Amino acid sequence: MEPVATTSQAGRRRGPLVPRGDGHVRWRAAPSPLPRLRAGHVHVWRSPLDGRGVGGPARTLSAAESLRAARFVRPADRARFVASRAFLRRVLGRYLGQPPQDVRFVSGPQGKPGVFPGGAAPALAFNLSHAGGWAVVGVARGASVGIDIEPTSAHVGLDDLAGVMSPREARAMRSCPPADQARALLILWTRKEAVVKGEGVGLGAALDRIDATRPAEGPDRVCVDGWAAPCWWLARAGPDAAHVGFLAASAPIVQVRYWDDVGRTGSRGHPRAMP
Repeated sequence: MEPVATTSQAGRRRGPLVPRGDGHVRWRAAPSPLPRLRAGHVHVWRSPLDGRGVGGPARTLSAAESLRAARFVRPADRARFVASRAFLRRVLGRYLGQPPQDVRFVSGPQGKPGVFPGGAAPALAFNLSHAGGWAVVGVARGASVGIDIEPTSAHVGLDDLAGVMSPREARAMRSCPPADQARALLILWTRKEAVVKGEGVGLGAALDRIDATRPAEGPDRVCVDGWAAPCWWLARAGPDAAHVGFLAASAPIVQVRYWDDVGRTGSRGHPRAMP
């Protein structure tokens, strides 16, 4: 079965909040070459950071990334940072037809990371998130993307989000049954952070202006007045059942494919560019 979610599947509505944001999606080992990344299509990748996956050799990182890695006090945190950055480089190399160590990052609007085009057009958009033992990357063309994952073990209470919820969000959270409230808050926060990361405004933005509850009808999207991208369409991105995850895109999502990172390369030892 193809690891694909379409808008017809995503169109089923079950109330003002997404009932689950975890790993209830199908993942598949990424083929080589990858399917063409068309407008409206999004690819979501996952990689374990605990040694079960390919992992990321530090030699693929840039000097700046290596300096960042060296600042981590705990070896485990350093290892996860190195693995997640190497994973990101492997993924982007697949689309650019470059070895991971040759991927060049640039700073885009508001400091959001971008990638040197390397002949790819339209521009490749991406975003990385990691939590616990997983990293995920969202990739699209012709639309900005943001992605966030959080472990379901994280405890979020009403007081924790009191200053960042919109009035509608606060009403929805207060109306949740006590047994469901903690999970609903975590889902709400993950959706909100994915949108914020997509816009590139950071958590210093006026988060109470962002209503990340899910519409009762129509496409799953979040709209914010005054932003460069006024609306964001959302899709699930949890790497497994122990994590909540969402991807946000600045254009309607037609299809999502979910790929496992298996470190495959082309016949010459470097990633094949997409057709």
